[in-house]
Amino acid sequence: TPPLYFIDPSLVHLTIPNPPSASTLKQSRALDIFKNFVGIFIILILIAILIALVIVARQSNQYDLRDSNEKIAKLQRESTENLTRLVQEQRIYTENKRLEHQQNLTTKYRFEDQLIVSQKHEQDLKLAMQQLNQQINVEERRLQILLQEQQL
Repeated sequence: TPPLYFIDPSLVHLTIPNPPSASTLKQSRALDIFKNFVGIFIILILIAILIALVIVARQSNQYDLRDSNEKIAKLQRESTENLTRLVQEQRIYTENKRLEHQQNLTTKYRFEDQLIVSQKHEQDLKLAMQQLNQQINVEERRLQILLQEQQL
C-alpha cells in the first residue's frame, strides 16, 4: 500500500464567490419572473396544441364513424340486393328444373302412348292377317272342292 500523505489545509486555496450586489439581485429577480412567464406561456401553448389535437381527433373520429356507418349501410344494401338476387335466381333455377322434369315426364308419357298405339295397331294388323289367312284358307278349300267336283 502507498504511504499516507498529510495534506496541510493552509496550502489549499479555496475561492469563495463574492455575494451578488443589489442591482444584480433585481436583474436576477426580473429574469426569473420573465423565465416563469415564458415557461407558463409555453405550457399554455402546449395545452392549446393538445386541446386542438383532441378536438381534431374527435372530429376526425366522427367523420370516420360517419364514413364507417355509410360504408356499413352500403355493404348491408349490397348484401341485401345480392341475397334478393340469389333468392330470385334460386327460384328461377327451381322453376326451370320443375319445368324440365315436367317436360321429361310429358315426353315419356307421349312415347309410352305412342308405343301403346303402335302395339295396338300391330295387334290389329296381326288379327287382320289371321282373318285374311283364314279367309284364304276357306277360299282355297272351297276352290279345291269346286275343282274336285268339276273333275268328277
